Amino acid sequence: MNDREYFLTTSLSYQLQAARRELAGFRSGEAWQKMRADYEGIIREKDLAIKKLQKERDEFSFSRRKITKQWLDVLEDVRKEYEKETARLKKVIAELLDMVASLKNRNSELDEKKEESAFRLL
Repeated sequence: MNDREYFLTTSLSYQLQAARRELAGFRSGEAWQKMRADYEGIIREKDLAIKKLQKERDEFSFSRRKITKQWLDVLEDVRKEYEKETARLKKVIAELLDMVASLKNRNSELDEKKEESAFRLL
């Protein structure tokens, strides 16, 4: 046997022994228990990460709802002010129209008086 064959045989022997130990571990349940414990640890980590993300989402959602409510309150105030200002302007317009109507009446009365006085002078 040359050196190359020796090293190859030795390497294969070590691999066979490792595979037998691994098989023995699976048969006894030790490897399964270790894999199960590792798996459960990973699941716990993922559950914690999920809970943290859900908490962040809920806080953001609450914050968004709070901001939306504030904006709706602001918009409601603006709408009320708009309606108040519109009502005030309608009242002013009505007063101005009354003034225009009274001035027209006054002008027409004055025109009539001028025509009467001009007619009398003739």
